[in-house]
Amino acid sequence: MQAEVPEAVDLTKESPATLDLYGVKITDKGLQYLRKLTKLKELNLLGAQITDESAAILAQFKELRELNL
Repeated sequence: MQAEVPEAVDLTKESPATLDLYGVKITDKGLQYLRKLTKLKELNLLGAQITDESAAILAQFKELRELNL
């Protein structure tokens, strides 16, 4: 008996308000995939491997009120 794999959530349609990526080794390149999450208010990137290059991407989150790096 195989377990059913849940369908992926399309985050471009339902942008979460909070995203916790604590401990995820996300890089500058990986952060680009979050661009479409336009309604983010809280973003936790503690442990991320990002550089100053990501500042332009983070600046696009106009509703962002809390950022943990």
